[in-house]
Amino acid sequence: MQTPHPVQLCAFDAERDYPEGEEARQILAYHPEECSIHDQTSVVGLAQALMTFTGNFDEDAGCDSMQAERNIWVFHRPEAYIVLLMVVDRGWLPTSVQDAALKAILQLAYMQYTLLHGSLRPMLAVDAEGVQAALQSILNESAARLLRSKSKDLAMLQSPLGTLSGVSWLPLANHIFTAVHSIASQLTIADLGDGQTAKGVMILHDHYCLWSSLPQQDTASLYRLAATTLVPVSQGPSIGKRLASATSKIRSPQSEPQHPVHNYKAWTRSGTGFLSLVQRTAATDSEELIIPTLYLQGGEEQLAMLGYCQGSSVLILLLAQQGTLSSNTQQAVAHIAQAPLRRISQATSEQLTTQRHCHIPGFRYLYVNHMLTAVQASPQNKVATLSAESLELMASARAELQCMRKQDDDREVVARGAHDCWVVARHRNGRELYLVMEGKGEVGLAGASKLAQDFADNHFLSNF
Repeated sequence: MQTPHPVQLCAFDAERDYPEGEEARQILAYHPEECSIHDQTSVVGLAQALMTFTGNFDEDAGCDSMQAERNIWVFHRPEAYIVLLMVVDRGWLPTSVQDAALKAILQLAYMQYTLLHGSLRPMLAVDAEGVQAALQSILNESAARLLRSKSKDLAMLQSPLGTLSGVSWLPLANHIFTAVHSIASQLTIADLGDGQTAKGVMILHDHYCLWSSLPQQDTASLYRLAATTLVPVSQGPSIGKRLASATSKIRSPQSEPQHPVHNYKAWTRSGTGFLSLVQRTAATDSEELIIPTLYLQGGEEQLAMLGYCQGSSVLILLLAQQGTLSSNTQQAVAHIAQAPLRRISQATSEQLTTQRHCHIPGFRYLYVNHMLTAVQASPQNKVATLSAESLELMASARAELQCMRKQDDDREVVARGAHDCWVVARHRNGRELYLVMEGKGEVGLAGASKLAQDFADNHFLSNF
């Protein structure tokens, strides 16, 4: 089947079979929206046929991906009978991109949905139209991030030493960590006005995470949202008050429409450093700062998200009280956080300037800790210095490891290129390490494996 678009994303409900002519009713969202109903139902119909056929051999696993002549099909089933599908044109995507990397796009889209709206299946019975509108908005944004010029998401997808999943933590100097811990502790116990207290705290600097008091999965979800919305807005010029248009009809009987918090254009930074959505009130023609609601702990807990920035650092507070942000809360947060957060921003910027942080000379690497949803990698500008042969060899080793790896199994791939380069791909104890070592061709197989082991021991206390 030919796909006229480089990327097609779809969400559909496979629970019920609809009669002929009504198949489109099971489609919850489809990107691009301009695709005809015939094309949409053809794609979904083939996807269901693949799932049914492969389910005859393994009912639990089903179909994860399909390699066709002109395109690649990738599936993600996050809830019962809910299927997210990605169809990618081979001519648009480098051959080195793995199915697991494409599936991460779908996983991130679902993760974004549940963070903003809670579990999908229960809401289908309550507000199917709202579910469809919310999913459509998220799929459109996911595709836009891949297709826009100089896309960071696409660059990470194409790099054999890149990943879109996980949280990028920055190891801090002792005095910075103490300052971060101090401000987080103060905000957790302080009265933030009108009886408000912080139920959760996250602190970021650029695209690095410095602190999170949330569980691992909630940390990963909120980090992704903040890195694509709050961080870009905090670093841009103060643009004043911007209206935030509603994109979803999902609501409780008393609640206001949800705002498109997954789109950075819906956010604004005030002159005092607060990051929020803005809504104009008809009665006074004034603008109120709106703090959107997030669904944490698998949708069990609803908390409002407040952003505040100083310099390159962003503070995120999760509050029990939802709705508008009162002046009392703004004053309380600024009083506690303004000066310490500014000092943290300055100190962290200095650390990044004077230290190599993630760059380790002589090596290009990607480290993934699945248990902590944490990642650390060589800066992409350093990865770009590798030869095309080294990148291709690393991509092949990573693909081989993915084919070999089973859950809780230890696997390792070590390969030498014809251009004096060794690559190592290793999975052990829920952690993965991908390592490129150019100019070390003389060390031999045992020597390359030992270099990788020494590298892991020196930089990651991870029982590699």
